Amino acid sequence: MTTNFYEHLRDITLDRTGRTVRFVIESESAAVPEAAERFCRDVAASLAMYTRKLDPFPTAIRVQLGEPDPPGDGADRPGPEAAGPDLMEKVAPRFTLDDFICPPAFRRVLDDVVFYARRYPEIRARVGVPSVTRSFLVNFSGASGTGKTMAAEAVAHALEKDLYVMNFANVESSLLGRTPKNIARAFRAVSPESAIIMLDEADAFVSRRIVDLRQGAEYALNTARGQIIGEIDRFEGTILLATNLFGTYDNAILRRIKFNLPFGLPSEAAVAAMLRRYLGEAPGITVDFEALARAAAGLSGGDVYNISEIIVMKSLQRSEAGEGPVEAEEMETIVSYYRSKAPKGVAEAGFAGGQVNS
Repeated sequence: MTTNFYEHLRDITLDRTGRTVRFVIESESAAVPEAAERFCRDVAASLAMYTRKLDPFPTAIRVQLGEPDPPGDGADRPGPEAAGPDLMEKVAPRFTLDDFICPPAFRRVLDDVVFYARRYPEIRARVGVPSVTRSFLVNFSGASGTGKTMAAEAVAHALEKDLYVMNFANVESSLLGRTPKNIARAFRAVSPESAIIMLDEADAFVSRRIVDLRQGAEYALNTARGQIIGEIDRFEGTILLATNLFGTYDNAILRRIKFNLPFGLPSEAAVAAMLRRYLGEAPGITVDFEALARAAAGLSGGDVYNISEIIVMKSLQRSEAGEGPVEAEEMETIVSYYRSKAPKGVAEAGFAGGQVNS
């Protein structure tokens, strides 16, 4: 039998001490049972007697009323998040490796990733010693707009698999112990034979664990990070990490990464190639691609795509108003707007691609 639980929060101030304890109550009822209210106040009264002896003093206590967790890790039991957002987003790949504009050296690394993903059971068998982790872990690091998600979709397309994207916000829970269970549930729901997993903003999952624990929230975060490492070790398929904070990763994850691909800003030649791809066949638009690429040098692939869309929009507006084509000066004005809002300090690199969204 499975039961959906409701979450109730009760903040109780202890007599004479002024301390406050939060009770996190899971109940089968939408209303807090009277017995639960009495129980919480009785516990609070007991705590008040020992406030000076309890160090550290508990700031939150979890109470569950009703069906206990089943044997095992409880990952399959639906909880309060059951009606919330999906734990992972299923993405049907829209891009191919040929859609991804990048230097030949970077493309060769992507081809290596695809080859390894297809053949890694055979590769490991030939090595002759079992690997600690069963998954094939690849890291994409770089700022927003540099092509990480597009490359992930292209790799999934080459492998003829779906892409499942997990964000920490979708699995995080305020209930003690629920976040690791949500992570386990998410991994169990994906078949490595038909899909690959991408941990978006992976630093939230795999950053260095906290050594000096001072709060329950820090302990819960460490537990969730330990859970994700365990799931990575058990998943017999391809897992992609995407981050712009690669330097925060835990050493345990760094040892498991087979390929680390740094994504940076596209070169001027790559920007010109993107513009030709996006605008070369657009009706009614004449573009000096080299000149526009020089103006857009230093912007991300995502910015170049957005600039192309705005140029097409302006062209449609002018056509419907019976006006002439978009002039080069107006195109450069559009580029200047995107340059003004671009983040500063993003490293330029040849390892970058054109894309829609990062």
